[in-house]
Amino acid sequence: MTQRTLLFINGLVAALLLASCGGGAPKTTAAPEASDEFNLDEALAREFDPLPQVPVSHPDQSWQAMVEGRTDPQYQQGENFHGFAIDIGTSQPLMCFVFDSKIDPATSAATYMQTSDVPLQIKRVDTAVHVVNGNPAFLAYGLYLVEQEDTKIAGLIKIATAVYAQNAALCLHDEFGYMETFERIALQFFAGLNFAEAPPAPDYNDIHVIGIQGNPVGFMQQQRRCKDDKTCMSYNQTSMLLVADGGAMLPIETLLMATTDKSDIITELVTVGGYGNEVHTQLKLTRDKGNRYNYTGTKDGIEIEGTLQSQAPNGLIGDRSWRRQLAQLVAAKQDTAVPHESFQPSGDGSGAPDITVINYQLRFTDDGPVLEETGPDGTTASLLDEHGYDQATHIALENGLIVQTTRVHLSGAQP
Repeated sequence: MTQRTLLFINGLVAALLLASCGGGAPKTTAAPEASDEFNLDEALAREFDPLPQVPVSHPDQSWQAMVEGRTDPQYQQGENFHGFAIDIGTSQPLMCFVFDSKIDPATSAATYMQTSDVPLQIKRVDTAVHVVNGNPAFLAYGLYLVEQEDTKIAGLIKIATAVYAQNAALCLHDEFGYMETFERIALQFFAGLNFAEAPPAPDYNDIHVIGIQGNPVGFMQQQRRCKDDKTCMSYNQTSMLLVADGGAMLPIETLLMATTDKSDIITELVTVGGYGNEVHTQLKLTRDKGNRYNYTGTKDGIEIEGTLQSQAPNGLIGDRSWRRQLAQLVAAKQDTAVPHESFQPSGDGSGAPDITVINYQLRFTDDGPVLEETGPDGTTASLLDEHGYDQATHIALENGLIVQTTRVHLSGAQP
């Protein structure tokens, strides 16, 4: 269990409570289908075999790729993206966009579904997560209705996003059927997308699929890059799309970036969290001297600042040291209490940021070592590997929801 898991849980609980109570993207045009002879099952089952590969690229060659298509692409330049439309043999073209920076996958999917020339009534959204060359790909399929001349007509919009080290890509197709075809074309495009200035592979990279009640809703990714002087930067992203009955969508995004010194002590930590297309938390924690930290930022639109103190004389330890500690306890194979100190944007539940000690319990089961923590919102249990990293996490919330994460990708050095 990591700082990112705790941020994810906090954001999830807040969003679920909100749901229970109630950028710069190009527009899409709804492409519904209806006729006296229209057969929904037949329309959904439509697919086609692979097409020839067509080269696509940015005019300055900052990125290049191949994509299935029947004709040359028609390009579109935006403020922070470069995209294209290409004929794939359907009445509507496939559209893809490559962004100059990272995007929030779940929020982007929800935004594109709601950005149309005509109001769409989203009735159902299904999601899936894939891994493409060590990068997460998030897919969403939205079944919608649109009213035209007192008649409700159905449509199906398919959206796929991929997040890279410094960029992102998104593809969409608005037409009934072709779900497997769209998935194949989008994932192949994501896999073959080459950036001229891509950084080296991270020293550590893992991706977890997030599920609620057994259904995939998003992903968590943790990356770590270290310099020659042993200072490291960890980048942790969580993105998920909650869908209520009737198609109401609530995207949840969290981002945690931590910098550690050569002794693996946190010197700076930035956390950003939001749901429903709004940023609710944006905080920066900076080490002053010794074990003292200063924080500044905003929470729910209110500017805050303050000073906190770690119980450890040198300050908060980084994730690598925490994992090494867990690995030693896993090797000892003995049930034990494991206290861990970390920065909490909402403190102990009071809402004020704080550095708190969480008392975990390590126990050994038939499945392996499990790290447990019981809090006011529910119980979290993480199955650890031999290096002390999460393989899977089971979260039982007080409202009865079951949230699970499963590691689907691991690369780089763990110890």
